[in-house]
Amino acid sequence: MSQARLRVSCLLLVTLATLIHLVGGSVAWQAAGIGALLLYLITLKGQLTRMAKGLLLAAGALTLLALWRSPSPGLLLFEASGRFAFCHLCGGA
Repeated sequence: MSQARLRVSCLLLVTLATLIHLVGGSVAWQAAGIGALLLYLITLKGQLTRMAKGLLLAAGALTLLALWRSPSPGLLLFEASGRFAFCHLCGGA
């Protein structure tokens, strides 16, 4: 499978998983969407601009800070990842 086809497949899975989670409340579909979004971001590794890399680095640093201060970091990370997938779906790629 080519990189472009893998990216399209990942975005399709993120879209479907997010919509199914929003309509049905399925945590399993939310987890599938998060995994597909991570795979999509990994496939973009060599194509991100310096600004995009900086934004991802800042988001990662703030995420680590929030996880450090949270009483339940696992739940926070899972919920935040689901919201990120939803925002990615609404905001476009």
